[in-house]
Amino acid sequence: MLGHDKVPARVVVKGIVRYPVIQWTEDLTVARAIVTAEYLGARDPIVISIRRGRESFYVDPARLALGIVDPWLEPGDIVELHTSTASNPPYGLYTTSILQDERAGSRVEDR
Repeated sequence: MLGHDKVPARVVVKGIVRYPVIQWTEDLTVARAIVTAEYLGARDPIVISIRRGRESFYVDPARLALGIVDPWLEPGDIVELHTSTASNPPYGLYTTSILQDERAGSRVEDR
């Protein structure tokens, strides 16, 4: 060991937040990250994305608000809160969301 202090694991929250870099904890979820970062937007995000390395995952804000989904975060994740209605969500959002729902055991009729 070189005597360097261990750097705490962090999560970045991009968007209208007071604290864009927060400390990662084992119980950190998307909702907890948004609260910890102190979201300041005038309206709710229309899309929430999580970048983990080269992968991107999408979270439906309405389902997050209802407590239906609240994914766990990992150290180094980047959570992006998209509030602009000027751009359309990526096509992969719809495909990824459906695949994630199927993996979680929900059925299309439940949505």
